[in-house]
Amino acid sequence: NNYKKVKEGNDELQASQPDDIIVNNNSKIRNVVERCFTSLQNDVNETIKLQGNGKNITKTISCAEILKRKWQVLYQRNEIYYQLSEDIWEPQKEGLESLKVKRHIPAITITLSKKALDAKLPGYQGPSNELDSKLDLQHDYHHSRGSARRGRGYSRRGMSNAGTNNRRRNKKEGSKDYVDGNQIRGQGLDTVKSPKAK
Repeated sequence: NNYKKVKEGNDELQASQPDDIIVNNNSKIRNVVERCFTSLQNDVNETIKLQGNGKNITKTISCAEILKRKWQVLYQRNEIYYQLSEDIWEPQKEGLESLKVKRHIPAITITLSKKALDAKLPGYQGPSNELDSKLDLQHDYHHSRGSARRGRGYSRRGMSNAGTNNRRRNKKEGSKDYVDGNQIRGQGLDTVKSPKAK
């Protein structure tokens, strides 16, 4: 190899507040959730922040979703950004220069609050019970429209089938009615000229 990494950039997140929770490789979801839930339940904090980067983003989101299911009224805001990290590589052969490699690591900060957050902020999500209510309304609306369509379709089919059955029955029985020189079959859906007298 021509280069060797002599310094790796710092991928660790730094908590902006003392109570912020950093989710890293060693964090267990159960421990993070219990810590957050205890803090909210005992009114130690009304707002908590979960932070994670790289492959720990999924774990951070899972912790937030579990907390929202346990604590129904939590307002959420997601902030996604990139963390800059710089690695230094030194050459192993003469004539080569040192390299600085910059990496942009995706990161997320999830704010969970018992107090209402500004709904206009990017990444805002309302409480889970609020979302469930919206989903129930949408389900009821689409269900009612579907029922109405099925009801209308049934009526049309019923009328059409009734007319068809009557025409078949009249044809089988040989019944013929004449009105103003027209022969009527079924429910008046078909008209033909009356036969001329021979």
